[in-house]
Amino acid sequence: MKLIEKKITENLDGGISLHEHLLSDISCPVSSSIFIVPPKLNTPVDQHKVAEIWMIVGGKGEVIFEDKKITLNRFDILYIESGEKHSVVNTGEEDLIITSLYWNVI
Repeated sequence: MKLIEKKITENLDGGISLHEHLLSDISCPVSSSIFIVPPKLNTPVDQHKVAEIWMIVGGKGEVIFEDKKITLNRFDILYIESGEKHSVVNTGEEDLIITSLYWNVI
């Protein structure tokens, strides 16, 4: 058993914080992070080669992709395909907390 270290980056894009889990010391096929989006803020549009699963831990918001919106609530799970452009906006009154698991697509 081992507690995983994390790298914390605060105040990304006006107050968004990112907590990246440092999994290089263990044999793990996925990477993970937690990001926190304060009320009324949104992330910039993101696009990457990895596939990703978001688990909404707290708050509520909307993910925007291909001119569509999906409402996100606590305990929702969202799959994002490799290469899919996306951003998220916090539509609630409390922090939107998202755990992300991501991996390289073969």
